[in-house]
Amino acid sequence: MSEEMPIIWTIGEGIAYVRKLEDHLHDKGFHAALSGGVLWKGSSTKDLDIILYPHTSDTCSFYHNLEPLMEGMIDGPWKEVDHEEYGDAKLVMKAKVNGKTVDFFLLQ
Repeated sequence: MSEEMPIIWTIGEGIAYVRKLEDHLHDKGFHAALSGGVLWKGSSTKDLDIILYPHTSDTCSFYHNLEPLMEGMIDGPWKEVDHEEYGDAKLVMKAKVNGKTVDFFLLQ
């Protein structure tokens, strides 16, 4: 008998957080979008996947400036995750929100 992993994020929690994040980042020139397992399955036992992207191509070099804008939206600093095992070059930053894992995919 195997134990089921507890649900960490629900779709309701994911939508609520992404809306809060969108509101926080919108005037700073960025958008947030829900993605991954929470969107696809309705919940996740691992993490919440969020795509962050600039409003315009003028702000595409935002990656080094985005972390300070996240203050108050994540628990402390985020860290870059090596994504080579997936065979691509996504820029993924891992952070905690209320102690739960969030993967931020930074798009240009």
